[in-house]
Amino acid sequence: MKQYIIIIAGLLWGLAELQAQSLSDSLNKPLATQYRRITGLNMTPLVTQLVPFNRADPNAAGPFLLRFKRYGARNKTAFRLSMGLHLTPDNNGEFDDLQLSLAFGWEKRRSINRHWGYTRGFDIMLLGGDLNIPGNTNTESAIIAVGPLWGVEYFFAQRMSIGVEAVLALGFSPASEIIVIDILPPVGIFLNHYF
Repeated sequence: MKQYIIIIAGLLWGLAELQAQSLSDSLNKPLATQYRRITGLNMTPLVTQLVPFNRADPNAAGPFLLRFKRYGARNKTAFRLSMGLHLTPDNNGEFDDLQLSLAFGWEKRRSINRHWGYTRGFDIMLLGGDLNIPGNTNTESAIIAVGPLWGVEYFFAQRMSIGVEAVLALGFSPASEIIVIDILPPVGIFLNHYF
């Protein structure tokens, strides 16, 4: 009986050592490369409502942007899909002006260190209205565009990060038949969940 207790205690100790080794290995890896699926939400509307003395319209709803990313088997490149919605009230306070956006493309990510990383990629975009930029007054345009993107993110938890992205949109406006070159600055603060 005593031998069985020693054998079981030895097995438990060995399993604990293996678990500790795998934990220390995962703690040395950059957080960005440990997960393959990402969901992001633009938190800018919430932040602008919480910051005191801001100049944001409290009646404006958005811009809301939801982003999905799926990295491949080697965890280097991802397919990305973004969907946006921005509701702007008219003078009566009614939301009758709807702006939508849809973008899909690919991205690559690199780690700077354990908590910081950056992304770069390329999107094909269908943008309507104000391009989901707060303060943009051009609400009549619709653009079919392509362009590169660059982003930075900071991991504040094991599966959570905040990040921003900038996009250079090169496109065409079918309504006005003009070529559009627009820089979408990194004004959206994204809360990303990795799983």
